Amino acid sequence: MLMKLILLLTSIFGIICQLLYWSRLPEKVATHFDAKGLPNGWMLNESNFIFSSVILVFITSVFLLTPFLLKKCPTKWINFPKKDYWLAPERKESSILIISNWMYFIGLATNIFLIIIFHLAYIANTTNPVKLNNDLFFPVLIIYLLISIGWGITLHIRFNK
Repeated sequence: MLMKLILLLTSIFGIICQLLYWSRLPEKVATHFDAKGLPNGWMLNESNFIFSSVILVFITSVFLLTPFLLKKCPTKWINFPKKDYWLAPERKESSILIISNWMYFIGLATNIFLIIIFHLAYIANTTNPVKLNNDLFFPVLIIYLLISIGWGITLHIRFNK
């Protein structure tokens, strides 16, 4: 329950940040950057606010609803290692609880990653010339990718027993 709340709160926090950024950004903002951190994609500030907010709401919804959908969905539609064992009636509830907690965790990591990326884009758009700080972007990206890979490996090991 706590992880669900934290996941929801990060989404709300991210949207509040976007709302605060909106009033401080120019009418047209850089939303995409090349490998050198130079902007190569632009969007109206209002569209950027809507897009980033929708992304946070969508990501949060996916990670909050997936456990619920797993409970309702027929076992034949669920795909993970040794599902006949783990989703047997006597273990299904505890297995879905484990998956749910892991879904909330990766959802939280994803929201934090997005909030940091949106913040780096905000900073880039308030500098002259506009430039993304790759010294921060790449480490954040690598950390998120390592967390995601670790998450996948851990779940695979856990349910491949």
